[in-house]
Amino acid sequence: MHDIAQLQAIRLESLQELNWLKKNNVPAVGEKLSLKAKSTSMPKLALKEKYSINVVSKTK
Repeated sequence: MHDIAQLQAIRLESLQELNWLKKNNVPAVGEKLSLKAKSTSMPKLALKEKYSINVVSKTK
């Protein structure tokens, strides 16, 4: 997000506000962000880095 804000010459806080994002929200790869006007919806968010799914197998 910081890099996008820098490349587009806008404040990070403005980019977050335009896209309904909170401070630690990170949009998923490939999501489109609004740069000039308030977005109509929030982008899908990326999973947290340490997120894991535990698979429980059932045995009889």
